Amino acid sequence: SVTGAVMATCAAHCPDEVSRLTFCELTKCVVSCGNDRRLLIWMDIKGELDLLRAVASAHESNFACFCYSPSLSLIASGDDCEGALAVWDFQTLQRHAILSMPNGALATDCRIADPHPVLIAGDATGRVLVWHLEIKSAGSLIISPLFSLSLPTAGLLDSSGAVRVTPSAKSDGKSSSTAVTALAVCFFAPRSTRSSFDRQTREESSQNKEARRSVMLFAGTDSGHLVSWNLRNLLSTHSIRPPQKDHCPPWLSTFKPHRKVIRTASTRSCEESAKKPPVVSA
Repeated sequence: SVTGAVMATCAAHCPDEVSRLTFCELTKCVVSCGNDRRLLIWMDIKGELDLLRAVASAHESNFACFCYSPSLSLIASGDDCEGALAVWDFQTLQRHAILSMPNGALATDCRIADPHPVLIAGDATGRVLVWHLEIKSAGSLIISPLFSLSLPTAGLLDSSGAVRVTPSAKSDGKSSSTAVTALAVCFFAPRSTRSSFDRQTREESSQNKEARRSVMLFAGTDSGHLVSWNLRNLLSTHSIRPPQKDHCPPWLSTFKPHRKVIRTASTRSCEESAKKPPVVSA
């Protein structure tokens, strides 16, 4: 409304707090999670929200981090006590896998570098972990650890101007080291680079567009610092590139983003009912 009037409200996670929220322009869906430990997917219908899918008891405690990839049709989330991340299928809210953090450290934030098939998580001990999310043609997902990054052990200055040294993590996963508190993946296109224009489609070549984009990873810390890495160079050394569209769920004829499913975290599909989601170590 141009008047600023409220169009609609819904009791999504009441009486608990809504802790994370994102909107998908591709599917017109809202994904939310809250301190009731539920993960919900809503469809936006002319300002009204219709509940499509829900998973109860997604984690053992409150959500600590959450991210969503429209291109890969995946959701990742972590809680504030388990020291692990869960990877969910957006269409069904089935849990693909549980990713364990080293030494049981808590995941403080996570990002999927859409359209690059990588999941990035920061933890309370100052590490940044990266997993490869490999989507096969049959729709299966293979998750494997790629590499880890560490905050500099020196050179981070505190508010007094003194160098803050990062101690090593304790064996119980808890540490007094500088913690990663926030992550961001940013894409930059150099202005000096010329694009490749296809006269038939009247569009820029997606390969050329991707090849000339720089991808930076930023991490914020509890000491108030920002640290950055050239993510594109790191991914190139592992030959990681965006998957072909015919491997990505949103471009398949079987993609059904508006199906309705209500489940618990332990509920699996019929063929997987006897299996537990795999645990992938970092």
